[in-house]
Amino acid sequence: MKIFKLSPIDPTCSDWKYSTICEDVIVRSENEKDARFIAFSTFAIMAKVELGGATPCCPWCHSNLVTCTEIVDSKFSPDGEKEILSPSKYNYEFERTRAKRTD
Repeated sequence: MKIFKLSPIDPTCSDWKYSTICEDVIVRSENEKDARFIAFSTFAIMAKVELGGATPCCPWCHSNLVTCTEIVDSKFSPDGEKEILSPSKYNYEFERTRAKRTD
């Protein structure tokens, strides 16, 4: 697996209302397409499409709204499942480990 950093290009863009967050995200995945899809599927807010209206767009899959760069020297391990690594509250393994420590 590889580690990718996805970063908003223009946080003031109105498309960010279709995402639960607008900040840098670190993802472990096989490639850029998967990294973008993981971010999209984690953070997308579904919206109603109105006939004749603009099509709502969650920005994570769009290269004109979000950069996606492979991080070669990362503090994160490339070993493991495809997942959000940061922000850590979206990292399910991190949350499971933390929950076990508080039990």
